[in-house]
Amino acid sequence: MSGELPAGDRLRIRGLAAEVGTSEMPVREAIRRLEEAGFVERTPHKGAVVKGLNLAELVHLHDVRRLLEVETARAGT
Repeated sequence: MSGELPAGDRLRIRGLAAEVGTSEMPVREAIRRLEEAGFVERTPHKGAVVKGLNLAELVHLHDVRRLLEVETARAGT
């Protein structure tokens, strides 16, 4: 979500687990959940890769964030 990993980057389970200091199982589960949410896709002979978002998806994401942030701010007052 932060853009730290650009679209098309391969998600290597061992490397990610070492980077965050955990075992491989939680990383596998996180990648599976990201795939379900549409942020990761599995590619033949490549494994899991970061999915790029098209303009319509970016606009939708921005709209959802805006709605959530307004409601969060309202609830916090």
